Amino acid sequence: MREVLRSVRALLSEWRLAETDWPNVINIVQLVLNQPVSDSLGGVAPITAMTGLPAMNPLDPVVTPEGIEAARR
Repeated sequence: MREVLRSVRALLSEWRLAETDWPNVINIVQLVLNQPVSDSLGGVAPITAMTGLPAMNPLDPVVTPEGIEAARR
């Protein structure tokens, strides 16, 4: 819970939002905190354990020439 609160406060500060704007950032915080692999969940991310969806890799959105070529196939 402390990590959630700390993350919300950090985003509010970084984006210069009022404390009352926390609902605007809570989904982002939740998304980010549910991506890392967890030892207590058997080496899978919480998002994978709860939904079966693969965790996002921070590099996934990075476009590379190889990725563009693969998308064209």
